[in-house]
Amino acid sequence: MALDSTLKVIRTHLIAPVLWFVVALVAVAPPSAKAQDAEATRTAVAAAEAFLRLLDEGKYAESWDSSAAAFRKAVTREQWQTAAQQVRGGIGKLQSRSVMSGADAPKAQSNAQGEFIVVKFFAKYSNLEAAIETVAPMKDTDGQYRVSGYFVRPAPAPPPAPTPAATSDAPKKAALNDDDIKALLRERIDVAKRGVGIVVGIVDGNGTRIISHGVAHVDRKVALDGDAIFEIGSITKTFAAVLLADMVARGEVKLDDPISKYLPATVKSPTFDGNEITLQQLSRHTSGLPRLPTNMKPGDIANPYADYRIEQLYAFLNDYKPSQPFGRRVAYSNLGVGLLGHLLALRAGMSYEALVKARILEPLGMRNSGITITPAMKTHLTTGHHQRLAVPNWDLPTLAGAGALRSSANDMLLYLAANLGLSTGVDAKLLAAMQQTQQRPDNDLVDTAASAAGVTGLGWFISMPQGSKVLAHGGGTGGFQTYAAVDPTAKRGVVVLSNSSTEVSDLAMHILDARNPLKTFEPAKTYTRIKIDPASFDAVAGRYDMAPGAAGGSSQTADFTRVGDQFFVTVAGM
Repeated sequence: MALDSTLKVIRTHLIAPVLWFVVALVAVAPPSAKAQDAEATRTAVAAAEAFLRLLDEGKYAESWDSSAAAFRKAVTREQWQTAAQQVRGGIGKLQSRSVMSGADAPKAQSNAQGEFIVVKFFAKYSNLEAAIETVAPMKDTDGQYRVSGYFVRPAPAPPPAPTPAATSDAPKKAALNDDDIKALLRERIDVAKRGVGIVVGIVDGNGTRIISHGVAHVDRKVALDGDAIFEIGSITKTFAAVLLADMVARGEVKLDDPISKYLPATVKSPTFDGNEITLQQLSRHTSGLPRLPTNMKPGDIANPYADYRIEQLYAFLNDYKPSQPFGRRVAYSNLGVGLLGHLLALRAGMSYEALVKARILEPLGMRNSGITITPAMKTHLTTGHHQRLAVPNWDLPTLAGAGALRSSANDMLLYLAANLGLSTGVDAKLLAAMQQTQQRPDNDLVDTAASAAGVTGLGWFISMPQGSKVLAHGGGTGGFQTYAAVDPTAKRGVVVLSNSSTEVSDLAMHILDARNPLKTFEPAKTYTRIKIDPASFDAVAGRYDMAPGAAGGSSQTADFTRVGDQFFVTVAGM
């Protein structure tokens, strides 16, 4: 999930749980447990802490100089500087850090490259409230411990020894009332200028509530309500997961079916060690497929998925060469879930939109939701904004399962209520399918420590932010940010829909449980607007090489494009 906070104008990916992944360089062979030596552990932890201090101080070149030979062999000094600067700039300034204990305490490992100790830290940054930093010092050629790998990701759960205020048995803060939430929305939109319009929906045992603030279009002051329609982006992936579970229950597919079973005979299914990708792996982001297909070259950067064709998808699969086993780690993939939706539609013998309408939207009474903008939906459709500038809607004809749905807060509350078991009059099999999406498989082979995006059920990301299981998924397109979260134990769900590209996950999680922190924003800056001839941008339009060879060996490019009087940058594969 790359550098969402650093590159605010990236347009070619659907936002999901925010993640910054740098590089993990030690595991070229499966690690094995190693007898733990207390002195070696102490030395390794000290080496890890020294490496992190260099990163904290912005001394990225020096951190490379201090790393193990394996690290320096795998990535150049310049590549590391670029990647580290982008990632650490995105997560902000360090606020606190501590070595994790219990099951996440430092562990001695060994593999073909040598002996190393995996050290995990729980950290807080100004732009990332909870993170796990994994550092892997190894015995270098001179016998000294030096860092051979590092990555940072959002924490799927609090540290093993949290502060008393964050323990699961600590008293909960009073639930936010409507005035509290309204004040949060005013602060976000009117003061921080980080939005145009936001609608919040809440469902629990007492019913539903809608709180909104802002407008449907920055230049047309039409107030928002629960029927306002937004692009929900990657929350669509949870619907694809429900379809999968429902079709399994109907006997139409199996979770472990290989994708070749539903692809046309002319399309080659990627294999690794004789194994194929399964439907379940597509839904859980464990297929190993990249975030986006490498042959995706948008003709219109303002609507980047619109011209990606099924023929291109098949061509990508025919040429794709997997580099790792399937099902072992979570790596977020719009391509994977888009492919899942396509395969389910092929199996059902209808379009993806017809399938999701017949199996989910219509049974739940979600009449203002869909992919195609009907005349009735158009009257409630909001306009997306990027930095308070109106931008076009997105279309995803081929990868619809990844993020094509549009919906309202009222409709989304029907969906969340069903997921929480609060609905009445809904088919029991559909409700059972929803329950299935919320569970990790009993035979789960995913190495969560090596997984960039955390723990997943089918479609949902699973975390324990305050000691209670929460299922969540975010979504984003060019001008929209959305987030849905449910607490099955408390029977409480929250959806936040924004027609601006500023992330809203913190709002949703704070409203779900007020102990979850909110982001802080610096006061909005004021600028003097000057007129520039848009044609002047044409002189710098084109493709640029950002960091050749970084993050796994593939080059990263950025396309600068003018669309009318706006200028966009698109980072390939993000």
